[in-house]
Amino acid sequence: MKKDTRRRTVLEVAFDVLLGCSIATALNYTILPHYIETIQSGEFWGMLSISFWYVAASFIRKYCLRRWFVSKPRIFRKV
Repeated sequence: MKKDTRRRTVLEVAFDVLLGCSIATALNYTILPHYIETIQSGEFWGMLSISFWYVAASFIRKYCLRRWFVSKPRIFRKV
């Protein structure tokens, strides 16, 4: 079993945070306008559906990013 280097771990975490922030900002502009009335009323199921979108995007982002880092792109290989 190969152990990740600290540099690689820091790069993965930093990239994940930056990508997550970008995706969350994009979701704020695309998803939230459709839920204006739900947000104002505070309806439980509507708020839960908003959470679903963010959790789904987060899961997909993290899965794809982890698979990408596991495949050892050349830039992250130990030289």
